[in-house]
Parts: sequence; structure tokens; C-alpha cells
Amino acid sequence: MEGAVQAQPDRVEIYDLPQIAVQARRRAIERRFRALPFKLDDVRSDPDVVLSGAAGTARPTVSRNTPTGTIQVSTPEVTLLDLVSMPHRAGGLSNVATVAGELLDDGAIDFAALATVAEGYPTAIAQRAGWLLDWVADELGSNVQLDALHHVAAQRTAPAPMLPGESGGALDDRWNVLVNTTIEPDL
Repeated sequence: MEGAVQAQPDRVEIYDLPQIAVQARRRAIERRFRALPFKLDDVRSDPDVVLSGAAGTARPTVSRNTPTGTIQVSTPEVTLLDLVSMPHRAGGLSNVATVAGELLDDGAIDFAALATVAEGYPTAIAQRAGWLLDWVADELGSNVQLDALHHVAAQRTAPAPMLPGESGGALDDRWNVLVNTTIEPDL
């Protein structure tokens, strides 16, 4: 009787234990996912969530090696735009600025690719990302070439607040962004 467990009052025989363990693990994972407090429809309806793949626009990825194989992760440009689009889920704009500073410091951002990817995001995200990169580069004393991203951001005529949902703030003329928060990155 392959793949089964036979129990008798005085002995237990186990056959194909790894397969049984895999099935038990699969059932436990399925139970956990059914118990999650959200549904995919809730995520799709959240205006701050940018979906990729079949549910949204495809986003560029790169392969990374891990001890157990390779995985696909977002490019630095996609990561930056995702963080700018959901600062409350990234620990706030100060943390986003810290990540942006590290990406700039490492030379990890391809500015032409950033502009291309930004076309798949709301224009307000391009405005915020451009302002944030300019500000962080100024803090680091580095020079960034954001003309291509500025071309994408210039498509929107309404000012975008740096912190969505908050009013007021000084208007940055280049990026058309209302700077309505204080940013304190760990640079």
C-alpha cells in the first residue's frame, strides 16, 4: 500500500513519508491563506496598490540567485516608483528617501529606464519620484539627469502633493509638487 499510513493497535507502518509530509504542509498553507483578512478584490480596489502581471501593467524584473534557485525581483527603478506610490506601506517618505539615497549612491538607477517605467504609473508618482530624487541628490551633493522623467511628469498640469491626502505646502515649480511634509532620511 504505497503512500499510506497503516495503523494497527500494536504497530504503525509509514510508507512514502516525504510525500505525506508535503501534502500535510500544502494543506496547512492553504488553511493559512484562507484565513487571511483580505481578498484580492480588496487589493485591486485600493488606489495606492499598483498591481503587475495579469492584473495590471507588467513591470520589469531581474533574476537574482538564491541558495535555493533563482527568483525574479523588481528592478531598482520599479522598486523606487512602488515605494513612492505607497509611502505609508514603506515606513513613510523619510524611509523612501533613505532607499532612494542608497540607490543613487550605488549608481543602481538607470534614469532612462526610470522614465520608461514611470509611463506605466500615474503621472503624480512620476512627479513625486522626480522631486524626491532631486531633493535626495541635492542632500548627497550628487548630480542626477532627470530630464526624461521630467518629460513624463510634465504631462500633468495639476500639482501633486508629496504626501497624498494632506493639503497645503510649498509648490515646487519644476516638478509641480506640493511639498507638504518634512523628510528626514538616514543618509
